[in-house]
Amino acid sequence: MAVALKQQGIKHMEGEGEETTSGAALVGAATFADAAKAASGAAAGGDGEKPLVKEPLPQVEVDFILAWKREPSPCPDDDHWALLSPEQRQLHEEIAAMGKEFEDSFEEFQDEVRREVEENGCYMVDESYYTDQAEMQAQLKEGWAAIDWSDVICADWDDFNDPNCCRSL
Repeated sequence: MAVALKQQGIKHMEGEGEETTSGAALVGAATFADAAKAASGAAAGGDGEKPLVKEPLPQVEVDFILAWKREPSPCPDDDHWALLSPEQRQLHEEIAAMGKEFEDSFEEFQDEVRREVEENGCYMVDESYYTDQAEMQAQLKEGWAAIDWSDVICADWDDFNDPNCCRSL
């Protein structure tokens, strides 16, 4: 969804009365909820532009958003921490902080969706949502097809009982 938000040229309120029209404004959105508000047309189009048409987000997507539960981040135990270099520890901490920031902002977005559903019976998005989703799916499909899978070996769980199942590359 964040990719689609970056690509949209919709109006987004940057601050007190300050409005921008470029998709770049969304790149700097403070939270997932801010970006979602911008993508759903929280700021109506002006300056002679036609108003954004809104449609309800499909219920299956609302259900998915509302079903998400925060899980504790996996953290190495003391024995594993001792094996990490200071750079590896710092990288782990940076990645954990980014994960926490995303989860915090997604919880805000989830609260917004829940509140909208309780008040209005649905969560509204502008019609460009569907176009953006189709574009993202096409990009993902193209990227997935470009991956060289020749070095990937798949196995059934039962194969791991075989002592010869793993080999060094």
